[in-house]
Amino acid sequence: MENAVMLELKRREKEVYYWKEYGRSEGGEVDFVISRNYTVEELIQVAYAEEGVRDASSKH
Repeated sequence: MENAVMLELKRREKEVYYWKEYGRSEGGEVDFVISRNYTVEELIQVAYAEEGVRDASSKH
């Protein structure tokens, strides 16, 4: 699934980066960091879920 997302982001000519927190045994990560002119615009975490899609920016 991550490959499909990466291909679509590249097709849309997005600046794509990966972020990982180092120095912790359970460091966090973000699959795709979308930026423009070195300013973060969007974070995308790709995961498989049978219940549906959740927007992390929305209030629960």
